[in-house]
This record gives sequence, structure tokens and C-alpha cells, in this order.
Amino acid sequence: MKYLSMIIVTLITLVFLVLIVMNFNNTVEINLVSSSLSGILGLPAMSKTLSLGIYTLLIFILDEIAALFFFLPLMRTINEKNSAYKRQLEKTSVSNTESSSRVEVLEAKIKVLEKALEDALKKN
Repeated sequence: MKYLSMIIVTLITLVFLVLIVMNFNNTVEINLVSSSLSGILGLPAMSKTLSLGIYTLLIFILDEIAALFFFLPLMRTINEKNSAYKRQLEKTSVSNTESSSRVEVLEAKIKVLEKALEDALKKN
């Protein structure tokens, strides 16, 4: 799944790069302040002419930044939960090792007691 998502992201990036190269000579006019908004605000109408390739590149970069800021808190939460899970797993592993050590000590004591009981019964 990880490799599939990496392939899809790479393909989408390549498509955007092809679109940027194909549309670099075309222009687009962007209204910063439209005529209806300029009447309301009392500002002059403003527009900017850009290359369509640069416009597409700006939209792509802003989209990537927005996605990064959108998913960053989610990734932090996942990493914190993963760290907590690892700590819990280590604690469980240590307690299991400690329990098995106790069992071995008890088994050794039982063998000693059984041997002592056998010796005591043989004397009688």
C-alpha cells in the first residue's frame, strides 16, 4: 500500500509538470479586485496577467503546503500513539521476562524441596 501511494503521488506530480510545460506560453488574467468589489470598497479594479504554467505551479505548491499543514497534526497524533504503544510493549516484555525468572526460581526451589523430602523419607 505504501508503494502504491508513492507511485500515485509520483504520477500526479508528473502530470502537473507536463501541464506546466505545455501551458507555459499561455497566459491567464487573475482579478485581484473585481469591478463589483472595487465599487463596494472604493478601490480601483486590479488584475494580474500570469503565465498559465506559473499559475499552475503556484496552485500545485500551495496545494502541497495546505496538505502538509492539514495532515501534520494527524501524523503527530499517530506518532505519539505509536510511541506509547512501543513503551507499553517494552513494559509488557520486561514484566514477562521478570515473571519467567520468578517461575524458574520457584521451580528450582520445588526441586530442592522434593529432593529434601525424598532424602527425609529414605532415612525413615
